[in-house]
Amino acid sequence: MNSTMPDRMLHPILEKMICLLARLVAKGFTQEYGIDYEETFAPIACLTSVHNLLAIAAIQKWKLFQMDVKNAFLNGLEVTSSNDGYLLSQVKYAFDLVSKAELNDDKSVSTPLEPIVKLPPMDDSPLFYPTQYRQLVGSLVYLTMTRPGIAYAVYIVSQFMVAPRSTHYATILRIIRYVKGTLFHELHFSTNSSPVLRAYSNADWAGDLSYRRSTTGYCLFLSNSLIS
Repeated sequence: MNSTMPDRMLHPILEKMICLLARLVAKGFTQEYGIDYEETFAPIACLTSVHNLLAIAAIQKWKLFQMDVKNAFLNGLEVTSSNDGYLLSQVKYAFDLVSKAELNDDKSVSTPLEPIVKLPPMDDSPLFYPTQYRQLVGSLVYLTMTRPGIAYAVYIVSQFMVAPRSTHYATILRIIRYVKGTLFHELHFSTNSSPVLRAYSNADWAGDLSYRRSTTGYCLFLSNSLIS
């Protein structure tokens, strides 16, 4: 949202006193419906809690039942059961994302990012319409619920939400092309394992080009099921 700094002269109490009052004011009339106000909100369970529940249910071979009001929807999330556990996927959501990015050709890539990728913040011309970039990044963030393999790539492109460049947008399209080639990948919660909690972590060394900060990553497994 844009802002302005109006100022006005106050009437002086003394003859030699001059007071100039300035205030920073938000331009509320520039807000867009559905983006800046009247956003739809619904309280939902924590994603880690959902993954944890599915992992425990798979290990114990429990049957899951879900209920909600008649007009509720799953936001493209699909849960299926099999003899060896539960499968969590977002096939339709991923397909709609590919269509939104207008990638109608048959091209796909085998990795979400190139082997060694460095994206400087200001190395190209800025995008004329950055809203499309932000919407695609937001959709990719939601897709990481069942596609943890793209989490790092999405983290990279989400750093440039304020002033995205052409190079950053090209990187987003590469991630979506990877999603296009792996539409039917699913997150598996296995029954064939014991309930053991394991954690892994790693970090680079000052890999951020702007601030020379390090990036850390972690994953938590309950038995063989990824929960966070």
